[in-house]
Amino acid sequence: MKEMYITHLGEQTNKSNLRLLNDKSITVLVSYDTPVAFRDDSISSRCSKWLFTSRKYSPTTSKQITRFLGSQGSSRDDSFEVSQHLIDSAHANVAYGHNNCLYSEYPYFDKGVVNG
Repeated sequence: MKEMYITHLGEQTNKSNLRLLNDKSITVLVSYDTPVAFRDDSISSRCSKWLFTSRKYSPTTSKQITRFLGSQGSSRDDSFEVSQHLIDSAHANVAYGHNNCLYSEYPYFDKGVVNG
């Protein structure tokens, strides 16, 4: 697992409340100690979008997510809002080497919403 501290604009820094965790194809955005978004490049042919939490944390965390997505050439409108459970599963896969299935419980991934 690789860990990188970043600014809200996605630039690498030595100290920050935002981190990117990356292992193989999954990248997770962590605000303070809370995973708040992820992208799975193993399905990039079907979904090249960031998925972010539907849980409302602080205004600061919401701004961090919005600004980070913007720095990645995306926005909240271009990304998918999903349950915190899915974000936590992706984080567990990266941080702890779990092998959680990330999409089986989300039928819209198979109905063209993500595909096209």
